[in-house]
Amino acid sequence: MHGYLRNAGWIFVEKIVRVVITFILFALISRQLGPEDTGILSFSQSIVTMLLCITGLGLDSILIKEFSTNKQDENKIYSTVMISKIAMSLLVMIICGGIIFFIDISQLSKIVFLISLASLVFQSQTTFYSYFQANSKSSVVTKYSFIALLLSSFLKVYFLAIKSDVIWFALSYSLDVIISCIVLEYQMKRLDIKIKFSNFDPQVIKTLLRQSYPIILSSLIIILYTRLDQVMIAKMLGAKELGVFSVAIRMSDAYSFIPVAVATSFFPLLASNNQKENIRLYFDLVYFSAFASAILVISFSFIFFESLFGSAYDGALPVLCITVFSTVFAVLGGACTNYLVTINLTYMRLVRAVLGLLINFILNIIWIPKYGLLGAAFASLISQVFSSYIGNILNKRTWECFRIQTLSIITFGFFGVQSIAIKIIRRKYAEKG
Repeated sequence: MHGYLRNAGWIFVEKIVRVVITFILFALISRQLGPEDTGILSFSQSIVTMLLCITGLGLDSILIKEFSTNKQDENKIYSTVMISKIAMSLLVMIICGGIIFFIDISQLSKIVFLISLASLVFQSQTTFYSYFQANSKSSVVTKYSFIALLLSSFLKVYFLAIKSDVIWFALSYSLDVIISCIVLEYQMKRLDIKIKFSNFDPQVIKTLLRQSYPIILSSLIIILYTRLDQVMIAKMLGAKELGVFSVAIRMSDAYSFIPVAVATSFFPLLASNNQKENIRLYFDLVYFSAFASAILVISFSFIFFESLFGSAYDGALPVLCITVFSTVFAVLGGACTNYLVTINLTYMRLVRAVLGLLINFILNIIWIPKYGLLGAAFASLISQVFSSYIGNILNKRTWECFRIQTLSIITFGFFGVQSIAIKIIRRKYAEKG
């Protein structure tokens, strides 16, 4: 148990360091580029994120199970999945690369998009993550990902020092993925697991895709409604306003790894025993960690925002005060999805995602022209509230989940935190006694 805790501790430390480094570099890059170029870069990255739902084939979580149970077929599974992901990525790149030339956007936007698009092939590195997680070696990914982070960060610092333009920073973000992929592929070869066309098995990929197609669909819808506002802002208000909005979104997302880590750590408790007490404890801990982190982000922003980003992004601060709570409900929705897994009701994830997409689309059409960025922020918040919380009214089997979520929200999750604190204190006293 001590070994697992130590491993988890190193992973958590790595995530904190990664968030701090990434956030500081993002602030410096945004300040140097200005809102318009930042908007162009953010728009390209948002589109690429949407495409990842297709090129990833929805296999990552399924592969953890496959690598765990089919040790003798590791090379076959690895080669088949990697070749399939790379082939799909190349196909998507060719199609999108062709389409972009017929879209009426600036030449600079096209170049930045094509550079960002080039990272798709190397996003197949998520297969490595699945392999190492299946073999309880997440620390390997942590170590090599951290090395890749340092290398790519030095490159960004260099581009900042020579005052490079947005094209070079788009290249640097693509190189983040490329460097990480190369480093992890090297580690796989050391384990004698290599990509070989002779190991490709069409039947393996067919079997895996039969399991993953609902994940592809639901993930695509979730990404659509969480990125839809950015696409609509770019179309309705322009790249400059999108740059301001993307800064608020990036800050809102920066802290989410903390409540997500809480949700992941305590999920085994819920999976082993999903009685009402455990469900309440689970939602209390997730909501408290998300809400408390959101308040800290807002407080931090009021003190340091202008010194980090400059006066050009002043409009992002009121937007941030809204979008941080969108992240709170997004994390609560992720916890709800984990609960749905325990009661075999995962299709509700898709239903809630479609609900969120429709609400977000309708509200953005109405509110962006009228209220600008604040309208988009409120549209995002309301769609998240419906998809992660109120949507549980739609099925009788999730009414209890809705009731417990309501209690956690009203009490700010205090009772769950208090319960854990009391148990820790009692255990310490028992050990001393």
